[in-house]
Amino acid sequence: MKIVNEKGKLFGKINIVDLLAVLFILVVVIAVAWRIFGTSVGDMVSNVTSPKVDVTYTIRVPNVRKVIYDELVSFGFPQQLTADGSLLDANIVSATYEPCMDLSTDAQGNTKTTMQGDRVDIVAVIEAKVKPGVVITIGTQEIRIGKNHILKTSFFEYIGITETLDTDKTKFGG
Repeated sequence: MKIVNEKGKLFGKINIVDLLAVLFILVVVIAVAWRIFGTSVGDMVSNVTSPKVDVTYTIRVPNVRKVIYDELVSFGFPQQLTADGSLLDANIVSATYEPCMDLSTDAQGNTKTTMQGDRVDIVAVIEAKVKPGVVITIGTQEIRIGKNHILKTSFFEYIGITETLDTDKTKFGG
């Protein structure tokens, strides 16, 4: 049996031109879907082959009602962080609170500190495993001291500020 017969059909069943057209359309559809929904092959390979590095950092969530802190700890620890509906390789391992303080100036120009009633600052400790690189990222967020950070679990979401960062800095080019 010939691979291409005298009518130009592959195995006597399908025209070569039609087959090439179908394959071209299939490649275009896959490329568009990959671009919209997928990640690059390099990212997939590095996710599998790159060893991850341990990172511990703290987030301060300022000026929240104490009941919010109480709810956060009621779920227990660790609490896994989420982003875009996916679980991350990061957990809140503990949380404490400090009274929320307000700085004000009196008529004589003296600065005084007063407590904000039932308001507290939540200080959460997060442990994560991240890919080494120039920038430390958890999900889609960069982790940098002083940068805003969305602290989000399945039950909790607040914006805080990264206060401390502890990791092997040599793994991140620093």
